[in-house]
Amino acid sequence: MSPSVLFVDTYYFDLLRDHGLERHPRGGDSYEAALDEALDIGFGTGGALMRDFRAMDWTADVVIPNSLTLQTLWAREHGRRAPWSAGWRYGPHLARLPLARNLLHRLPHLHGILLEQVRRLSPDVVYVQDINLMPPAMTRELKKHTRLLVGEIASPLPPKPFLLAYDLIVSALPTIVDTARSWGLQSEWVPLGFDER
Repeated sequence: MSPSVLFVDTYYFDLLRDHGLERHPRGGDSYEAALDEALDIGFGTGGALMRDFRAMDWTADVVIPNSLTLQTLWAREHGRRAPWSAGWRYGPHLARLPLARNLLHRLPHLHGILLEQVRRLSPDVVYVQDINLMPPAMTRELKKHTRLLVGEIASPLPPKPFLLAYDLIVSALPTIVDTARSWGLQSEWVPLGFDER
């Protein structure tokens, strides 16, 4: 059985909207087709990483957890209640409020759908590409359903509790690697790369 990885790759809301990907899902829309459409934009690295890992015989998938359209389609196809709110459009702010950040993953919005996706896939590795949008309680829940939880960040670090559940923090910024290591976390420098496509 091949190893498996799930890339959790967030997209800017305006990018999704401007490409027509944030719309009310129609009856004939499918999750896979809509995900392929989003990955074809060429934004982020989740799609490129997924293709490269598949080429190395991994089972690799991408979730764009802050797309209300994509997550609604996934929920509908898996017999789940559709999320009532995008949640992640204001997630970076709510996730920093102590009470809110501990409850976000329990609400029927996109945090809950992401958690259900990870539960169902149960990948060997969950690779989170936007640590700022994952409240500490959420990362602790994700950790229960994977062998290795990896976080990537190349922007100012959130408060230390946001990083504690991760097994590995990777960054293109050596200063972040140094800070994470000073906090007692496993961290590695990974330089930026660009997919030729």
